[in-house]
Amino acid sequence: MVEPVLGDRFFLAERSKNTLETDPFGQGDRNNHPPGRNQLLTDLGDFALVHAGAGGTGLLLIQLAKRAGAYVFATVSTEEKAGLAREAGADKAIIYTREDFQEAVNKATGGQGCQAVYDSVGQTTFEKSLNCVARRGCLALYGQS
Repeated sequence: MVEPVLGDRFFLAERSKNTLETDPFGQGDRNNHPPGRNQLLTDLGDFALVHAGAGGTGLLLIQLAKRAGAYVFATVSTEEKAGLAREAGADKAIIYTREDFQEAVNKATGGQGCQAVYDSVGQTTFEKSLNCVARRGCLALYGQS
């Protein structure tokens, strides 16, 4: 397993209070994040990668990212699940048993990566997911199986 090294590609996120308490007018924060920009969400023209794109959370994340205007990659295991991800709005469904998702994402983004990567799988996808994150992008790990 990859051990995180602070200062390399990792940083410790500060726990903050409710955004309405700390930034009620959307003016940004001391880390120079643009005003009103939530790093976990995508924006118009962003790229997003959603693992387990045919699962309940994956389908929801695809829809949220598309609604925000992102180009969405979704990883799935079968052609049937690829169809579900596409129906939800995924622009490209990557069947990970046939295609390396890191190569597909980096090729499609010109090596720039995704502003948001949502990884619910964990150990088997972590390092490649990290390699898909754009500069100042976000890797959200949740519900590891």
